Amino acid sequence: MLFPELFLGKLNKQKRRLGSGSARENPRRFRNTGATRDIVYVRGATQAINRVTQGWGRRNIQEDDEIVITWLEHHANIVPWQMLCAEKGAILRIAPVDVQAIGCDFYVFSGHKVFAPTGIGVVYGKSEVLDNMPPWQGGGNMIQDVTFEKTLYQPPPQRFEAGTGNIADAVGLSAAIDYLNRVGIANVARHEHMLLTYATAAVQHIPGLHIIGTAKEKASVLSFVMDGFRTEEIGDYLNRNGIAVRGGHHCAQPILRRFGVESTLRATLALYNTCEGVDALVAALWDLRQGRNPGLA
Repeated sequence: MLFPELFLGKLNKQKRRLGSGSARENPRRFRNTGATRDIVYVRGATQAINRVTQGWGRRNIQEDDEIVITWLEHHANIVPWQMLCAEKGAILRIAPVDVQAIGCDFYVFSGHKVFAPTGIGVVYGKSEVLDNMPPWQGGGNMIQDVTFEKTLYQPPPQRFEAGTGNIADAVGLSAAIDYLNRVGIANVARHEHMLLTYATAAVQHIPGLHIIGTAKEKASVLSFVMDGFRTEEIGDYLNRNGIAVRGGHHCAQPILRRFGVESTLRATLALYNTCEGVDALVAALWDLRQGRNPGLA
């Protein structure tokens, strides 16, 4: 049993580590970025992108500037840029290319994508960019000195972390990265690729099932539709059979429409999945296809 005062003591210790920068080392190593001062904690990738568009973009983007994104973007990397373009008179361009070595000024990721708690994420920014970027939010912890005449701000990353930090979830993110590093990213990738190959071969025998997205080096995500069924019907049926998938537009409507669909089912295959789990998914889809599905037409 963990007594409250002991738990708070542990959190206070982690808070001191967070403030000193050592708790930022795992995310820094995980993304192979520069210094720990370049790592800013946020609620997730959505908030990270909005901080970049509002903090950096509003100061630097001018009328007729061009902002380039791709067809593959999540809505979180489309809408904030559209808002900025509308405000500044800039132009949003869509690039149909696969970017390899980008040398980016900013990089963001959400913790829950790497098995961390929800509501925690990271924005990485180059030191020279962050140094010249004003804060987006004001409050405690991000200041050096406050008078009624003037406020002096902390240097990055504290400048961009107003208010009480999300200490518990930041610790959870660090622990999740430790876990992935112990397993080994190469081992994770190998397992997920094996599952994707196995699942792709299995579902291709189901009549009327169409896989959406068949790139050779794609991530371990199996997106599909099935003739005669709405995606919500399939998702509901699978759920009632103990199989968790996601149905809908996945916050990626532009790319789905480029594929000619409005929604898909998505089975995301991760480290904790097995071939037996894939077999259960395929068996349920066969049952649905062959009419062994009470209550669904």
